[in-house]
Amino acid sequence: MGFDINNGERVVRKIIFTLMALLSVCVTASSWAAGESPDQIAADSIRSGCFVSFSKELHPVADDPLSTPPFDVLANWRCDDGEQLPLDRYEVNGSSPEVATVFYWKNTNIIVLVKWTISSQASDYEGDYYKVFIYKYKRASDQSTLTRDDLAMKSFPPGWNGSNKNGKLLSYPFKDAVSIRRKLRTMQLN
Repeated sequence: MGFDINNGERVVRKIIFTLMALLSVCVTASSWAAGESPDQIAADSIRSGCFVSFSKELHPVADDPLSTPPFDVLANWRCDDGEQLPLDRYEVNGSSPEVATVFYWKNTNIIVLVKWTISSQASDYEGDYYKVFIYKYKRASDQSTLTRDDLAMKSFPPGWNGSNKNGKLLSYPFKDAVSIRRKLRTMQLN
């Protein structure tokens, strides 16, 4: 009889261990998904029923079917009423781009932070290269326009967060929404 109890305890332990392992895998998978670039961001603060969408345009590498191909990120403005406008294309720049953050400012501006991660010993820098993009949305007489605000973007020069080839640490000052908003508050951006 003692043999049956030990055997039953082992079975229960195996079941508990298996359930814990499955739960661990599920939690890890959801955190990976949360860390990926966004596919679609609601833009109700600019115009109700609209959003900014992001999609990848793959550039397959010939004779390399196993690697993930580099890609550009295409950004588009879309609304439930059918309005569609191209926003921008973030191209491969040493690596594929990643949308780090998106937010809206003063109900007319779309702010997109894009980064490219470089981890090559052959390059002069290692880390993340950031660039802030600012767009202005205008709507008049059922006509909408989206334009890149190059003048405002000059206040956010692109830069590195990581180190250079000499090992000097570099810290980009606008690598998140908080730091970008702080700078926007000092500007006359409408």
